[in-house]
Amino acid sequence: MAYAQTTTPTTRKQSEIWLIGQMSDSFSNTKLPSKKEVMTLFYHYKTVHKQTVREACHSAASDVLEVWEKAHIPTRLKKHVIDKIEDLFKDYEKLRKNKENKAKRSETLKAKEETWRAGLEDLFDIAHADALELIVIKEDRQFLLAQREAGLRGKMGSVGSSLARRQSNALKRQEDYRKRLHKEKQE
Repeated sequence: MAYAQTTTPTTRKQSEIWLIGQMSDSFSNTKLPSKKEVMTLFYHYKTVHKQTVREACHSAASDVLEVWEKAHIPTRLKKHVIDKIEDLFKDYEKLRKNKENKAKRSETLKAKEETWRAGLEDLFDIAHADALELIVIKEDRQFLLAQREAGLRGKMGSVGSSLARRQSNALKRQEDYRKRLHKEKQE
């Protein structure tokens, strides 16, 4: 079976995206992703992996949800995250099309571009509507609030040893329970 060979841009100029910056193939492990990070990852999938817009949105959404899951913050459904990435891309495309029309380069359009570029530094917020009520751990709630501030204040630490122990014990109990159910069915 032959696999499609992916070609990566060879220079920074080729990987530069107008208003967004350089493409990236990953997120920071200590913060929730910003809109800019999501767009750079989206374009990585779209350009380097030659995915369609919907496929690139799907791939980027999987990566975004993984980071949010690591932060233990309840999120929207994946289909809503995909739609949000697609909407961000559509907004970008509108600006890009107007950029190419030199006759329409008004001050209003330039202001829209600058506003959109400034908004890229904001959190790509996919938290569940009731996330602050659903989060049990106080530090997780504070982390989400800090990430929503300008500049994405705060960082994720490593998983505490007690939390890791509780999670592994819970997984072990679930596996034992499944084994008991399976054994009962066989008898």
